[in-house]
Amino acid sequence: MTEEQLEAELERLKTILRRPGATIHDKKRFIDLIQRILQNRGDKHCIELRGLAAGHPALYLCAAEYNTTYFEEMNANTPRPEAQRLGQTAWLSALPPLNSAQSISDFITCVSFGIARDIITSDKGMRLLYAAQIAQANYRIVERQNAEKADRRRGPYRKTQESDPGQSGEAKPTDSSNPEMGSDSGTDPATDQAPVANPHVTLKKGPNVIRENSASIMQSIGYKK
Repeated sequence: MTEEQLEAELERLKTILRRPGATIHDKKRFIDLIQRILQNRGDKHCIELRGLAAGHPALYLCAAEYNTTYFEEMNANTPRPEAQRLGQTAWLSALPPLNSAQSISDFITCVSFGIARDIITSDKGMRLLYAAQIAQANYRIVERQNAEKADRRRGPYRKTQESDPGQSGEAKPTDSSNPEMGSDSGTDPATDQAPVANPHVTLKKGPNVIRENSASIMQSIGYKK
């Protein structure tokens, strides 16, 4: 496409974007056309947007705002330094807010990229990075305070669990008069009480005497088949 055709397509997209039904695809097409026109003119101040939309959405937004403002000012015969200054203002206005860990990271990426491409002056860029550093430190303090508050709210519940293990679902040890017997196997049908093993029952030792020991225990408590 010639530059005249690109300009005509750009005007068509401008009309579409003014309508309520404009889509994100229309906006992206508009931004890509601006970059293509600037590249056809050999303008070295145009920012390459390829790959930024998927990998760095915040950086793509800043670069798109810069390209759009710079292009419109150049088309209006604004002197290049002034067009660049207005493009820088558009870049800065598109920076993400410093209100979360991800947005702080995106902010630092956008500012660092702007400094590297001479879109943002080093002096302004250093002040912005210092602001991001303060925001990051403050965010970590707030996160730590929130974690401490959550621990304090869970404190009484944790103490209750420690003082009464039964509350946490742990099984209490079974009280048995014969440590060799283990837990009670049932109740006496006549008394509805747990049978008590005879402490004088002698249990044999060895790998093959489980059945004999079981029979001796059953007999000692009066269990009948």
